[in-house]
Amino acid sequence: MKTLFIGLSLVCWAKGAAPELFFVKVETTQGDFVIEAHRSWAPHGVDRLYDLVNAGFFDDSRFFRVRANYIAQFGIAGDPGMAELWRDRTIPDDPVRQSNRRGFVAFAMTGPNTRATQLYINLRDNPQLDAQGFAPVGRVITGLEVLDKLYAGYGEGAGGGMRGGKQAKMLAGGNAYVDREFPRLDKLLKAALWQTIPPVDSQGDWTTRNFQFTTGEPIPELKLHYTTVGKPERDASGMVRNAVLIMHGTCGSGRAFLSATFGGQLFGKGQLLDAATHYIILPDAIGSGKSSKPSDGMHMQFPKFTYDDMVRAQYLLVTQGLGLNHLRLVMGTSMGAMHTWLWGEMYPAFMDALMPLASQPVEIAGRNRMFRRMIVDCIQNDPGWNKGEYTKPPLQGLMCAQYVLSIMTSSPLYLQKQYPTRESVDAMMEKDYQARAARTDANDMLYAFQSSRFYNPEPNLEKIRAPLYAINSADDQVNPPELGIGEREIKTVKRGRFILIPISDETRGHGTHSLPAIWGKYLGQLLAESER
Repeated sequence: MKTLFIGLSLVCWAKGAAPELFFVKVETTQGDFVIEAHRSWAPHGVDRLYDLVNAGFFDDSRFFRVRANYIAQFGIAGDPGMAELWRDRTIPDDPVRQSNRRGFVAFAMTGPNTRATQLYINLRDNPQLDAQGFAPVGRVITGLEVLDKLYAGYGEGAGGGMRGGKQAKMLAGGNAYVDREFPRLDKLLKAALWQTIPPVDSQGDWTTRNFQFTTGEPIPELKLHYTTVGKPERDASGMVRNAVLIMHGTCGSGRAFLSATFGGQLFGKGQLLDAATHYIILPDAIGSGKSSKPSDGMHMQFPKFTYDDMVRAQYLLVTQGLGLNHLRLVMGTSMGAMHTWLWGEMYPAFMDALMPLASQPVEIAGRNRMFRRMIVDCIQNDPGWNKGEYTKPPLQGLMCAQYVLSIMTSSPLYLQKQYPTRESVDAMMEKDYQARAARTDANDMLYAFQSSRFYNPEPNLEKIRAPLYAINSADDQVNPPELGIGEREIKTVKRGRFILIPISDETRGHGTHSLPAIWGKYLGQLLAESER
């Protein structure tokens, strides 16, 4: 943290590095957005961003250079004294480790080692800036649509660097000059470090012995990893009333819910699942994360688990491992959503409310089954898979599997905006897909997609007692709305409600399940309806 004594021309500058990961919430006249900063991307730049935010440098400043579908630039202090203190304190260059994609944030510069206070946010993919040495320091994770609304009518005339020729006057005159000459520029009202979620209270592994799978296969020890936030609270009768179970999607992990876009929207102070008043349980399912899985050593000899096995193991973790006797809420995304339906049927009196996000309560068939079978075939038909006994990743099969998965789970509208040219698509595919494949274990992926083969809650939906809100999005290719399944099947659930979120600039296809900024109001309604 810096302290500025402007009247005495004395500045105490921060020492030490910024956190490896932190978030900055930016309030503007068009709405709020959040920047996720990664020190590993650009250490010098991220340290400077951290210092500027702590100093309040950006508060009450202006987006002085906005070019539609190109960049939005800021970082000239509204107070001329503050601007003068920082303008010549340049930092060394960082290597370019991330591309200048839409939403990514980088420092502006006029040559080598000239970065100081000005930053820009890419409003489109700008890969040409990578070769010029502009190193991203972070990315906008929520509120990108706010930046598209910033006033761009002045073009370069409001102070766009050397081209505009107005920066000297802006530095000298501050907001008084800017507001007089360019009154329509949008304001950056405040930029502050944002505590997205409370710290994790516990991580652990719980082992159940001699677990019997539905196939009849036993395993001597089944390890289940979990993360918790908050503390359990019991009423006078000893019943736990504040526990929330959240289950992840295929090949995921519980810790993914600690992201700014999920936990940052739900677990913070005053939010719907405030960790000060809730006990949040984030398990890794069988076959995923740090729980027992084929890649631990058994490879294709690992028992062929199903969704029923996964839910039964979660129940054992909750009851025997964590000692709970009740859940306030059970919810999950994608695979976790399908687990949510099963929880409601298998343990109908154990929870107050259920929320499956991105799922259908029927047997997996049609195109949904096809794409899962394609993923399995992609991997098994790669000679490098070697019946599961590979010594290096079977990349050909894994690349094929990632292609299929991305087509089914992505959003056409979002991708068209993110990658509007052939070059941008090709660059993304060449960079991203091989990296995804390289960090995926083929056997784990096989097991994950095969585990859904017997899923079918439809015959037992009437067993569900708790209020259940099922939420899908209209651009979800895995659960397409034209099938009409959700509307039909929810009629069998006594206290059920089906909600279809329309396509918008904010939805992300199947991935909308992890954006409570979009569906959070329905969670609030469910919690209110199920309040005891």
